[in-house]
This record gives sequence, C-alpha cells and structure tokens, in this order.
Amino acid sequence: MGKTDWREVGTLIIIVLGINVAFVLLAAPVYGLLGVPKMIGHLALGFVGLWAGVLGVFAFSQLIERFFRLNFYGHAIRYVVLNEFLSGSLLLGWSACMALRAHEFAAGATIGIAIALFILGFLACYIAHAVVTAFFHGHIYVLMNIVVSLAGYWVFVFWPAAARALFGWLVR
Repeated sequence: MGKTDWREVGTLIIIVLGINVAFVLLAAPVYGLLGVPKMIGHLALGFVGLWAGVLGVFAFSQLIERFFRLNFYGHAIRYVVLNEFLSGSLLLGWSACMALRAHEFAAGATIGIAIALFILGFLACYIAHAVVTAFFHGHIYVLMNIVVSLAGYWVFVFWPAAARALFGWLVR
C-alpha cells in the first residue's frame, strides 16, 4: 500500500476521455434522428465543462489535502468526506443539468422521443460518472458516486424544480 501510480491514473484518464468522445459521437446521430440536433452541442459543451470542472475540483482537492496534510492513512474520515463531497457535487450538478436539458427538449415531443431523451440523459450520467471516478478512483467514491449520479438523475427527472433550484444557474 502506498502512493498513487500516476501512470495508471493517466492511462485510465485517456481511456475515459476516449469513451467520452465515443459517446458524444454515437449520441450525435441519435439526437439528430430524434429531431433535437441542438442537444448535441449542449452535450458536447457540457462534457467540456465537466472535464474542466473535474480538473479544477481535483486540483483544489489536492491543494486542500496538502495544506491540511490529509491522507487516507492519517485522517481517513476527513479525506474520504472531502473527496466524496467534491466528486459527488460534480455528479449531482451534471445529473441536474442533464435532467433539465432532457425536460427542455422533451417538451412538446412525442412520448417515444421523450423517453429516448431521458434514457440518453441517463447514459450521459453514467459516462460522467466514469469521468469523475477516473480522478476520484477509490472504491468508496466509485460506489457512492454511481448512486449519486444515476439516482440523482432520476430524482431530478421527476422533480425538475429541485434541479432548477440547486443547479439551474448552470443551464442557460
């Protein structure tokens, strides 16, 4: 047990970036077929923002850990709570944004198109989970964040007022 192998983390980040790009490229024709091509731009821009947010939050996390000398072995609870709060907040914000975008484009659409949009949003939340856990890759973060991301998405799908109140400022 010891330090993080940054080569493994770097490889994981490259793989997740490839999966992320592949998802956007595969989702683009689907959104086109559904008649909502504007969603492609929102999705791509959203993922760029997510990557920027993850990089910024991860750097902030590293700064806090170094400043307060937090590590898993000396201050396990504080270390885990800090990183889960930061990574979970990113995923909750992403889930809210995806739910709000799905509602925006599903308004006035047929039930089949609306269901497809909500399913694509769910898949985008799964990909966002992979992005965040590439940086926050402990087992506890992976397990807790999958619940935060996917359950949060469905909560915001069925309760868009909460999504708008908490994270509406991200969706313009």
